[in-house]
Amino acid sequence: VAINDTGTVAASDLNTINIATTGLVTATGVATLTGTATELNTLVSNEGDSGDKVNLDGDFTVTVSNGTTTASQLNTINTATTGLVTATAVATVSGSVSDLVTLVGNEGTSGDKVDLKADVAITVTDTGSVAATNLTTISGVTTGTVAASNVSTLTGFAGDINIVYADSGISGLGDEAVTLSDTTLASSVLNDLNGNTTGIINAASVTTLTGTASAVNTTYANLGSVGVGLGVQISNLGDEIVTLSDVTAQASELVTLDGNTTGVINTTDVQTVEGSISDLGSVYTSSGFSNLGNEAITVSDTGTVDAANLTTVNSYTSGLVSAAGVQTISGTASAILTLLSNE
Repeated sequence: VAINDTGTVAASDLNTINIATTGLVTATGVATLTGTATELNTLVSNEGDSGDKVNLDGDFTVTVSNGTTTASQLNTINTATTGLVTATAVATVSGSVSDLVTLVGNEGTSGDKVDLKADVAITVTDTGSVAATNLTTISGVTTGTVAASNVSTLTGFAGDINIVYADSGISGLGDEAVTLSDTTLASSVLNDLNGNTTGIINAASVTTLTGTASAVNTTYANLGSVGVGLGVQISNLGDEIVTLSDVTAQASELVTLDGNTTGVINTTDVQTVEGSISDLGSVYTSSGFSNLGNEAITVSDTGTVDAANLTTVNSYTSGLVSAAGVQTISGTASAILTLLSNE
């Protein structure tokens, strides 16, 4: 059968003709095909130049008429032609992340592209793990909503995953598990992420945490193994290196931090350590800290302090030890004289 039409032809008509014969249907003169995505998929799946096929030109344009379709169907249509596939009538597209990323990667208004509706709604059908960057890519092609409630796990860098949660165009998230790929991670970023989902955050890839002692301790305070609501669901931390950003550090926070990780705590940026003599002793006698010994120390004790203890604090650092809050010094005459010799 030879089709003489050179303009627009309905895919359903060509499908009907193709069913009626086992011979070749030649439709190379057709410039534009119209129809539902299903009708168009049926047609292009039967495209060929011999036997029981429909021979189409390689650069025909397409107009998809139905309001709901799948990314896979649109990709199949787009692959069949170098002409533009106009899908602006499609209000909703569903599909796997893989198919959706392929589709949005081919979105455009001319040439070998698929022209999507500016506010097309998208439904992600994946029920397993999805890379956060892929959701951001999909969301970037539409002002409509990307429904991702089927997703059970988000993967990627914490910053990229937080971008997904901050995207008002992506809906249905908030209780999924997270698997991180970061090796070095700021605790403030991880803490933000922890507030975005009630699912478990697997941080096994993290070898170094950075930030203030307070922020890092907040991270460790949120360790958990089961989702129990926002707050306590970070897993697989406890042996990583910590690099502190504090300029002035509280000894009590350093003591807590030392108990949270078996990794070394790098205090290079710390210029002053403040705290009680007891906490200062715990910090400076611990093997868990690196790069301490030349910072200033501010003793927070305000009552009576033993002279020998202040002398011990002075031995911790080559920096100045300030104990201006101490009201009374006690001890042997020898201990007091030793202390005063360092005043």
